[in-house]
Amino acid sequence: VKGVCYQSEGEQDADFCEDNQITPNFRMNGIGLTHNLVAPSTGVVGYIDEMSVNIGVGGEGSVDQAVSEVGVFTFTADPPPDYLGAGDVFGARTFSSNNIGRFFPDHFDVAINPDPPRFQDECSVYTYLGQPFNWDTVPEITIRAMNGADPPQVTENYEGGFWKLDLTYNYSYKDASAVASVLPLIPEQSERTIEDVSEAGGVVNFLLDEEEFNYTRPAVDSPVAPFEPDVMFQIKQTELTDSDGVCYQVDSSCDNYQVENINGVHIRHGRVHVFDNFGPELDDIEYSPFTTEYWDSNSWLTNSEDNCSTAILFDQSRASVSSSPQVAGGKGTLTVVSDGTATSLTVRCVGPVWLNCDAGNECSGIFTFGIARGNDRIINWQEIQR
Repeated sequence: VKGVCYQSEGEQDADFCEDNQITPNFRMNGIGLTHNLVAPSTGVVGYIDEMSVNIGVGGEGSVDQAVSEVGVFTFTADPPPDYLGAGDVFGARTFSSNNIGRFFPDHFDVAINPDPPRFQDECSVYTYLGQPFNWDTVPEITIRAMNGADPPQVTENYEGGFWKLDLTYNYSYKDASAVASVLPLIPEQSERTIEDVSEAGGVVNFLLDEEEFNYTRPAVDSPVAPFEPDVMFQIKQTELTDSDGVCYQVDSSCDNYQVENINGVHIRHGRVHVFDNFGPELDDIEYSPFTTEYWDSNSWLTNSEDNCSTAILFDQSRASVSSSPQVAGGKGTLTVVSDGTATSLTVRCVGPVWLNCDAGNECSGIFTFGIARGNDRIINWQEIQR
């Protein structure tokens, strides 16, 4: 703030800021400072840290000023009503600067809710490997443009044309568990786009509402032991840096935003095991058992906690197969319908994909027709060879 001479009649406000000569002998304390918002026109004014300045040696004075908001401003000096006992020599006038700015945020703050988020098992306490799963509660990402105050505050004018951060955010999921290093979590990459920031008020939100998560299921003859994922969510630093270089910060340095230790599902490598059976040539083989199983790292065990699996599909060569609609305690039954000509056929599970039994694997069942069972009226008999 300087005391300067008139250069031409009618000068006011910013006219004095051009090349007017300084008055080095001018002294004045307690000159009030205010600010006015020029743009955005519908924004908030915010506040400044320093409310006054003294003009001392050399006819000028300065302060380290801080502005709480984003935008373009003018600053106004309001002299005290008395100058060296001569009264109000300025006639109650105030004096404003040229437009100053554009001011931009100090940094971005990023948060996720809930923190950390959790996945949800598809069936009570487990999810089959290859079975889609999703969030327990869909998490929301919030990005805030912040000023440099202590504590920092949202810069509400960071919106519309003053929003300089890209509106499409790419992010990734990575599973740090040993098993998942060979079975990547899907999706590994995703993105969200904010459509409108005209009234953002310095804050945008988007949901991580992925269609589903999944793992690539290996073949039944390469079973995987049960595991719980350890997923890290990450938005890279470049995605959180705007055209002014404003970025997301950790300890005052630009950094990636990441959330670790995301878990909540308990993955089991599953299959359907169809048991061998037999019956007369012309009769259906009814209520034939099958089980849903999982690999426990040593062997395939009946999944007694499976009360969820439905719509299990079977493949066979020459007979129709129907199954019970849902398993209970990991057990179910199917019916193999004879066409009167089949003597032997193999039946295996072909769906859903997370319960498939690969062709030729020991979880297939062999059904043999044409083996007599004797007269239904006979309670018991014993065959003796002499």
